[in-house]
Amino acid sequence: MTYILQSNLAFALLYLVYRLFIKDLTFFTLNRWVLILIPLAALGMPLVEWKQGGEVIGGMLLPLAEDGVTNATIFPTFEWIDWFTTFYMLFGLMFLMVFAFRFTKLLLYLSSLEFRAWNGLKIASVDATHRSFSFFHFVVISKNEGIDQDRILQHETVHADYWHSLDRLISELVSCFFWANPFSGSYKKDVKNNCEFQVDDVLSMNSDNQIIEDLGRSQPILKEIELANSFISTSNLLKRIKMKTKKQSPSYKKAFYGLFLPAALIGVMIFSCSDNSSDNAFEFEQEVISGEAVKELTQMPAYVGGMESMVRYLTENIVYPKDAKEEGVAGTVFVQFVVETDGTINNVEVTQGVDDRLDLEAVRVIQKMPKWSPGVKGEEAVRVALVLPIKFSMPDQAVEKR
Repeated sequence: MTYILQSNLAFALLYLVYRLFIKDLTFFTLNRWVLILIPLAALGMPLVEWKQGGEVIGGMLLPLAEDGVTNATIFPTFEWIDWFTTFYMLFGLMFLMVFAFRFTKLLLYLSSLEFRAWNGLKIASVDATHRSFSFFHFVVISKNEGIDQDRILQHETVHADYWHSLDRLISELVSCFFWANPFSGSYKKDVKNNCEFQVDDVLSMNSDNQIIEDLGRSQPILKEIELANSFISTSNLLKRIKMKTKKQSPSYKKAFYGLFLPAALIGVMIFSCSDNSSDNAFEFEQEVISGEAVKELTQMPAYVGGMESMVRYLTENIVYPKDAKEEGVAGTVFVQFVVETDGTINNVEVTQGVDDRLDLEAVRVIQKMPKWSPGVKGEEAVRVALVLPIKFSMPDQAVEKR
């Protein structure tokens, strides 16, 4: 669920940069690449870990955390997370199926037409109630459009040469994943509009008056074909005219594209912090096994409330994987992590595992641990490496031990 939320936030952040600073610029080729890269960056940002630098001082082994997780079960407090993730993915799958249906419907319609080759394009003239359109190198001209065929071919040839149909398909797939994002619909419209802006820019001989004239000649009752590039679209006509009459953006405004880098870095840092921090902290018992370097510390990392508080945290947050529990999989997972100078938990990894399911759960809980009081050497906070054993065992096993 965390990945879904973070990728949606990253998408919103990057898209807002586009809307605020880039959208109205006349560098249409650059805008096109930005629109394609925004969702790719949004999907990748949550996967990037912002690691804090500095020396790692020593390392010590904490007491075995057993009682708090011996009877770990699937806690009801976490069920809503599973439901949310399932709900989100099911709706995403539903939108993907709708997209597949529309895509198949378009391909079946194209396969039913008779095309002739012309300058690398496949052209078909039809007596239909839809507008003229292109899809990759297929151009379908509606005889009811009321516009000169050469004008349509000129326009759609640019769409084909620039592979604008690929942009449209990418935007549809993006909206399937980010279906709950409030900017998903606007993103699709901007991709569609930018394709038309780029065509109008290439066909610089076309004036805004000619665009209006084309609309006047075109039949308003004609519908647009989904997923295709329609020759005339009433939804973006005013935007095309506005962009056509707009002066070329000065070159210095290309510097605005550099705003995406700090936006992406800020997003990565926020996501990394959210993965490794919370509101509480804890203190160790003195009998823990420690390395020689730890003896140099003036103050060891501390968990407020003592070991009992840490055990309570584990008890309330560990979710014994249901399938592993049913299979009777148990054992002790040793998890190593670093307490950073600001108390956050970082560099979490399994040093000795039992089963992938138990290992992943142990790592997840450690990553979500509250902030610690950092270790101190002299008067300076330092990074300290720790190893925490987490024992997963079944209730009957716990009874036998007791």
